[in-house]
Amino acid sequence: WDQAYAEISEKNPEHLSLWRKPLKKEMLLNPEALPLRIRQTQVFRGEVIRLLGRRRYTYLVERCDGTRGWLSRDVHLVRLETQKKSEWPHRASMSTEEFFEKWHGTDYSWGGNSIHGIDCSGFVQRYFWEVRGVLLPKHSQDQRASCSQVLEASELGNEDLVFMRSKRRNISHVGLHYQGRVWHS
Repeated sequence: WDQAYAEISEKNPEHLSLWRKPLKKEMLLNPEALPLRIRQTQVFRGEVIRLLGRRRYTYLVERCDGTRGWLSRDVHLVRLETQKKSEWPHRASMSTEEFFEKWHGTDYSWGGNSIHGIDCSGFVQRYFWEVRGVLLPKHSQDQRASCSQVLEASELGNEDLVFMRSKRRNISHVGLHYQGRVWHS
């Protein structure tokens, strides 16, 4: 299965956690007890992933946006004979206002990327995919690295990204500037 492409089978829950590090057997017995901060992001039923390797109870996988993480080997996968790049549904299918209405009130969830829970970078990533058809990286630091220029607050326009730093000076939060407000999760 190494270096193969697979689809997340319809037999799985709607979304599954992708972890920052390989999981131990005892972690797989009760994944709800794991701290969410070790969750990298989520993968979805029907999504195509690239299998990069495996380690004991987990697969190392890569999503279409380049995010890599560890997925439990208990997941039902369908191996694809040909390379097929994954694309999310709903590409560039709504207006900005429809997007904000759809996502308003969604719970915050570290590493989340679905209507059941989303984090700041997932919110920005989904906005650009669903409104503009542009796939940004998943994480705020990678989103910052993909930006072409730094603007002053007075220069911000609609759809500019706004990044916040932690005390350690790393990018730790991202939002979207639109009509004089910063929208974020």
